[in-house]
Amino acid sequence: MNLVTHTLLQQIGPHPVTGFVESWDPFEAAVIRVYKSGKVLEEDRAILLAAQDELKQTYPRWVEALQPFWRQVLLDGSPVQADPFLELLAFTDPESFVKNWTAMQTLPVAREAINRYLWEQIS
Repeated sequence: MNLVTHTLLQQIGPHPVTGFVESWDPFEAAVIRVYKSGKVLEEDRAILLAAQDELKQTYPRWVEALQPFWRQVLLDGSPVQADPFLELLAFTDPESFVKNWTAMQTLPVAREAINRYLWEQIS
């Protein structure tokens, strides 16, 4: 798990968003591994497909809560216009993440939205 996210989750204690974050983390890690290696190993394929299935079911609950936070994120100096979670979950084939720089740029937007949301829960 992302160190900042982990620290924030510890500070807020039990929270409904924890399940979503725990599904997001392996998805994010697998996307990064696939991008870096340039290929999809069977383990990563299984992780991506399972995590996407879970996230597609649970994300609708978090769309409204996370939207204000990803809209605050700047990408190349401009505010993000499209939901980064939906963009990443729209890929149906794990091979789509091979050498996909756009996905790699989108991951930090999603992570920052998660962390900003968690920070607000603490405040």
